[in-house]
Amino acid sequence: MTLVAGCYERFIFGFGLPLDTSKAQVLAKRFAYPGHQGAVKCLTAGGTYVVSGGADDQLHIYDTEGQKDLGFLMNPGEGAISAVALYAPPGVGAPTHLFSGGADGTLAVWSAGRSWDCLKVMTGHRKEITSLSIHPSGKLALSTSRDSTLRIWDLIKGRCSYHHILEAIADMVAFSPSGSLYALVAGSKVTVHQIGKEAGLLGELVHSRRVLCMAWNTDDVLLTGTEAGSIHVWDVSSSTQICEKVKAHQTRLRGLTVTAQTAAQPASSDIQSPALEQQTQCTVASAASDGSVKMWHFSPNKRDGALQIVSEISTGARLTCLSLVHHQPSMLQTRKQPGKANRQLHKQMRKASAGQVKKQKRSVVAADAKPRQPVLPKPDLKKVGVAKNGIVDFTVDAQHVMQTDKLPVGWKKSFNKH
Repeated sequence: MTLVAGCYERFIFGFGLPLDTSKAQVLAKRFAYPGHQGAVKCLTAGGTYVVSGGADDQLHIYDTEGQKDLGFLMNPGEGAISAVALYAPPGVGAPTHLFSGGADGTLAVWSAGRSWDCLKVMTGHRKEITSLSIHPSGKLALSTSRDSTLRIWDLIKGRCSYHHILEAIADMVAFSPSGSLYALVAGSKVTVHQIGKEAGLLGELVHSRRVLCMAWNTDDVLLTGTEAGSIHVWDVSSSTQICEKVKAHQTRLRGLTVTAQTAAQPASSDIQSPALEQQTQCTVASAASDGSVKMWHFSPNKRDGALQIVSEISTGARLTCLSLVHHQPSMLQTRKQPGKANRQLHKQMRKASAGQVKKQKRSVVAADAKPRQPVLPKPDLKKVGVAKNGIVDFTVDAQHVMQTDKLPVGWKKSFNKH
């Protein structure tokens, strides 16, 4: 596994995780890419790919397995990329679609993997999209915006099917692992909602400080990070706090992700929580704006020290986001032979996108209707060929970067060798 973090200084950092993340070990520095021309605002990972969105209106694509920068895509809308999400159908390791939200409120749908074509641009929000979450089925998506609305997108028909005006601007939204719940963050309050036949508000998780990041462990347990640097673990079924790690970081948290799960060992516990009966232990990664990245082991059978630190590293940069890449040996085979559900979903989305574009007589790509390909940034990159999967491959001009880019102390530049 590889832990990936973005920062204001436009770098993407990669850390190799040990096989046993529950024991104290050192995080290994794998790479550092000076990808963007501005701050990195968001990250998403799927298969071996990492996609970052920046203040420079660009989506950068990275292959962590080959440690290559595959180039970038321009925002089909206007302004910075504020939210990104890769989607892989259940049972398919490689992602099939990429979703990006922009500062102008547009939501773009891209094909992922073999080609990176813009399939559709959906409109609805009037201001910047703050967060995106894709349902595990791939049929629905949720988005929040600075226009104080929550929108539900029908990804089969390629349009917004419902929108709700919120009391305050929502900063984040995220589906639970099964997709039966979603959590919504607005300031210091997190609300958990059910979907389906029993749709409605399940509970509220109130914090003393503003919530800046969150991550689901299971459908019963949600982790949140605040601007005070604290990590909270919640039982969402009863809306009670399982444990809290005060001052996990000295500055505000900017990212949380669950890196590994193991079955909890039977043990006596004085924490009365229904979620603990079927709870799993997990390892959690957190990143803060002071540049520190920490690994924590969460054990639900302990009240004192339920969150124990196992590793820590400093990047020397102001971190903004965090994501995790799961490396799977069968990734290439999965990509070549997608499942039946994957093929049907891809076909349906393409038909819906083509029909909508024809009806509106508008193209979501360039005016000449040609597919949008990664663009060559002339000062920093040079074109070296076309990959087998159709992606234009680029490599960093090492001499130029050595003269113009400054990495934090202790980091080495990573370049492709062809």
